[in-house]
Amino acid sequence: MLLRSKNKIFFLFTALLVLALVGCSPKNEPANTTPTAGASNSASQVISLEQLQKNIDNANYVIVDLRKDEAYNGWKIDGISRGGHIKNAVQFPVNWLNDLKDKPLQDLLNEKGLTSDKTLILYHSQNDQTDRMMKELSALNYKNVYKFENLKEWADTASLPMEALPNYQMVVYPEWVNSVMKGEKPDTYAGSEYMILETSWGPTSEVYNKGHIPGAMHFNTDNLESEQYWNFGPIELVKKSLEDFGITPDTTVIVYSDDIAAASRELLGLLWA
Repeated sequence: MLLRSKNKIFFLFTALLVLALVGCSPKNEPANTTPTAGASNSASQVISLEQLQKNIDNANYVIVDLRKDEAYNGWKIDGISRGGHIKNAVQFPVNWLNDLKDKPLQDLLNEKGLTSDKTLILYHSQNDQTDRMMKELSALNYKNVYKFENLKEWADTASLPMEALPNYQMVVYPEWVNSVMKGEKPDTYAGSEYMILETSWGPTSEVYNKGHIPGAMHFNTDNLESEQYWNFGPIELVKKSLEDFGITPDTTVIVYSDDIAAASRELLGLLWA
């Protein structure tokens, strides 16, 4: 009989997450804010909360969340009372601008559906970051770009729609882990015993030996699976492996790896156990 577990398993990795833009309401341009043809983009192009609410499902609009993954996914970051993003928002982290190398910015924008024929609504919890992105788009000759400066007010208003990714709590971020390590109690952490595992295949890990999160232990994926088909089990093997690590059903387990597949495999194995 499989062990029933109430583990709080958290999976640490950086991922690019895309929420498809939906909605097909008639085009409703925001009053007194639509630039005239050929007008130059500027930081003065601001859309109000009421205008954004009116156009939340406008198919000609693309709402763009410029914040980091954790904020977009659902965590309460930078004093925003409701975690997650404005309904229908596409994520395009402004910090991507720091890492542009071989891939031109225009290609990334096109991949995310941020094309110049759309009306783009940009927002961030820090308005100077919105201005930075507006300048980049202006340099690419984008005209219909607005900034929304009232994210906090939007989040504080329960009737205004926000969305979070399902099970976002299972994708933690560096500051969350650091807070746990310092003995604090960040959002969603129950304060139970915790363990940090660097996971990869093999009894030793070159990555782990080069440097790891303080207190982390290397976890061999063989602890969860066996030949011939490398499926999870048998359950007796897995149970003993977890007991040897001191993992109980009440342990908070934080998993990380330089190999997303290995970390995902361990996460699923722990949930299965």
